[in-house]
Amino acid sequence: MQISEILKYADKIFSKEGLQINGFSIQCGSGLSIKIEKLESGIHVCFPGEVKPQVEVNKIVTFSLTLLGIYFYENSGVLELDNFPDIPFKYDQLT
Repeated sequence: MQISEILKYADKIFSKEGLQINGFSIQCGSGLSIKIEKLESGIHVCFPGEVKPQVEVNKIVTFSLTLLGIYFYENSGVLELDNFPDIPFKYDQLT
């Protein structure tokens, strides 16, 4: 995935609709710091400040989780969540 695509998805986190990933909605208001790191295996987007985005999970019940970061690899990605297992996703699941 190209940096321009990653920035497009990072920008969606600040929109009213948020970033949708297979039943997960990631959204954050202003005041959020974003750090983008290039790794050997891909790109890591993390949120180093006190304010972190929230992930709303709409499955059988709806609940909110804190998003620590997102890993973008060549063919897929991973949501890094606080106090919850990491969630892998495919790019065709992003909207």
